[in-house]
Amino acid sequence: MTEEEIKKLGFTHEDGEFDFHYYVYEITMGLSFISNSNDEVSEKGWFIEFFNTGIPLRYWEYNEIKELIEKIESGIDKTLYYINPEGLRVFTEEYHKIRGYCCKNNCKHCPYKKQI
Repeated sequence: MTEEEIKKLGFTHEDGEFDFHYYVYEITMGLSFISNSNDEVSEKGWFIEFFNTGIPLRYWEYNEIKELIEKIESGIDKTLYYINPEGLRVFTEEYHKIRGYCCKNNCKHCPYKKQI
């Protein structure tokens, strides 16, 4: 997979330590995909894996990860977020109530802001 394909899938660029970068795609509460960092790219290219799992589940092919993201996203309750005009995912008040606490990121629909 190429870096351009990762961007095309909607992954967010993140800066790591020592001038390295990688990409993240947050699916829902605690479930994210993460790429290898640019210093780890091999002849096979970039890979995507589930973040913070005991056993790395890695995907090297663009179509494979695209299909997996579509399957996961289709099963998620769309009342928990919406996509704003800038293309960013905005979590609803219902999402925050399910999470149960404020993450202190100044979320637009946070019902816990008054408690901060």
